[in-house]
Amino acid sequence: MSKIKVLPTDIANKIAAGEVVQRPASVVKELLENSLDAGSSKITVEIIGGGRDLIRIEDNGSGMSKDDAILAFERHATSKISSAEDLDSIRSFGFRGEALPSIAAVSITELVTKTTDSISGTLVRLEGGVVKEVKETGTPVGTSIEIQRLFFNTPARRKFLKTVATEAGHISNIVSQEAIAQPEISFKLIHNGQIVFNAPATKDPLERVSSLLGRELSQDLIRLDFKTSLFEVTGFLAPPSHTRSNRAGQSIFVNRRYITNRTIMHALYAGYHTLLPINRHPIAVIFIAIDPALVDVNVHPAKSEVRFRQEREVHDGIEQAVREALSGTDLIPRVVEAPAPGIGEPGREARIKGAMETYFSRQTEQGSRGAEERRSRGTGDQGPFSESLGFSPDTGGIPFSQQVSMFSRTRLYPLAQIYNTYIVAQDEEGISIIDQHAAAERVAYEKLMKEAGQAQVNSQLLLIPITLETDYAQAAILIENRDIFNSFGFQIEEFGQKTFLLRAVPAIAEKRNPKELIFDLLHDLQTMEKTKDIQAIKEKMLILVACHSAIRAGDKLSPPEIEALISQLSQTTLPYTCPHGRPTVIKLSLNELEKRFKRIS
Repeated sequence: MSKIKVLPTDIANKIAAGEVVQRPASVVKELLENSLDAGSSKITVEIIGGGRDLIRIEDNGSGMSKDDAILAFERHATSKISSAEDLDSIRSFGFRGEALPSIAAVSITELVTKTTDSISGTLVRLEGGVVKEVKETGTPVGTSIEIQRLFFNTPARRKFLKTVATEAGHISNIVSQEAIAQPEISFKLIHNGQIVFNAPATKDPLERVSSLLGRELSQDLIRLDFKTSLFEVTGFLAPPSHTRSNRAGQSIFVNRRYITNRTIMHALYAGYHTLLPINRHPIAVIFIAIDPALVDVNVHPAKSEVRFRQEREVHDGIEQAVREALSGTDLIPRVVEAPAPGIGEPGREARIKGAMETYFSRQTEQGSRGAEERRSRGTGDQGPFSESLGFSPDTGGIPFSQQVSMFSRTRLYPLAQIYNTYIVAQDEEGISIIDQHAAAERVAYEKLMKEAGQAQVNSQLLLIPITLETDYAQAAILIENRDIFNSFGFQIEEFGQKTFLLRAVPAIAEKRNPKELIFDLLHDLQTMEKTKDIQAIKEKMLILVACHSAIRAGDKLSPPEIEALISQLSQTTLPYTCPHGRPTVIKLSLNELEKRFKRIS
């Protein structure tokens, strides 16, 4: 007897459904795309039990005739293509030719539809993919499709669905993403009779983005607008002060289709180069418009992934778009009343803000008690911060030598160093707090990067070579990466088993203990993830050398050193963060100070 058998149609349909219909959200996505392809301007999604018990999608699109309504549930039936050539340039949100029959195969399905030139509509009812009823019915123009008891005939699949809340969350995400991509269309989502999502049609994409990311964050978004000969990129980026612990805040659309693509994701992160804190993820909404012939949307059964025919060009264009948008924006984070949960570094900012408020409160009290005494001495209204840096009382905070231009937009006047860690400065907008280590890291990193790019890293020869005695692991790292060490201004020679001679260090690190610097670098390289990417190792080394060479928290700085650091920071390309992505500067606005001191409501 033959061991190979042709599967019965019902079993084959259930297997095919498994590729397309993974959960209730998969059904919603497929049906929403059909509504969009039908030219709908209003779409309502209603679900019960997280979509397990009911999914109903109503639209006011073009609808279908009776014959098309029946034919739509046949395997491989589609209105999206008519020839093999069409596969190379798909312009609709559909096409795999599997969605409706696959959904119907694992549910009880009822379709009601009507075209503009039909007197009456058509109702088609199926159970497990089998047509049970076809009849005329009264209905407005458009289509309503109802999916009941999803996976009723595949209990194993139904058993593995998550909780109602989880499945409803996935559906909400699908609807909101489609709403972002189609702002001119009205969307509504109802779950168990309650309106979850209601987005009226709008001409402003930012309104839709705000509904997903929140109004507060939306105020800080940076617009993305970039063109290449291959494609156009628009959208919104959050500044590095707003990040998340996962990628949930990232939405990528290609020709208004919500997709995932490793090339675009890598380009996004590359564009934020050194601006992101460790283990934090950027928030971005990116729209890519490209010739459909240059992108394959059928590489995944659920059409959630795409493949570009010119991946490298797309990657480089996205990276450049993100980098230019960020570099042209003031990225200094503002200290706000209540940072959004999970965004940025609210704990750190809150500690700084608290320290500043405590200090100013104390100075206000002291100032009130000592105002008369100062007037009698003729010293004006100069506070302890200004005195600590030797300001002249009649300059209004002009620094000791000259005004320092900061970020090409505003002038900072240094006031004091607090906790030997933060530099406090003022400008016309309020108070800026500079993390001296983060600022020095950024300065050192960009200086070293420029020198390395020109193969002219300045070295400082040591009067007496230093002997480095390492363990086996450290010796292996030194030998393997010695050329990289030397390219950054070190001179290291082997001097026996596990022993090396250090003859020079980068000039930028001349104030550091050379032996301590080398072993700190070796320790950090040991903890770095294994990689054979030379560029990644060089980049890591750049950051490490800059970090270990920079002014430390706890170092007391003289007024000229503070002025020099601010001046050097203002001349960097990206002065807003250190190479690890931590902020170099945060701002406490004058308006916020006056609110805290009850000067304004």
